[in-house]
Amino acid sequence: MTGKHLVRDVFCKNCNIKIGWMYEYAVDPDQVYKEGCVILERKLLREVEEPNNSLAERWHTLTRTQSTSSVTSSPYSR
Repeated sequence: MTGKHLVRDVFCKNCNIKIGWMYEYAVDPDQVYKEGCVILERKLLREVEEPNNSLAERWHTLTRTQSTSSVTSSPYSR
């Protein structure tokens, strides 16, 4: 366990399927850096042809973690 957190599920805007979660609040002060971070489960994602380029352009801000199980997007980029 990495600490107590309040999280919420993240859903695909097109198909409404759960694709991950977002850290809303961290109880421990040393875990506050996670607040606002979104974790996407790779196994739940699939790539599709996107006819609307404005939606596709939003994904360029995603940064891949070393893990093969998730993709992280954070307002606190390093």
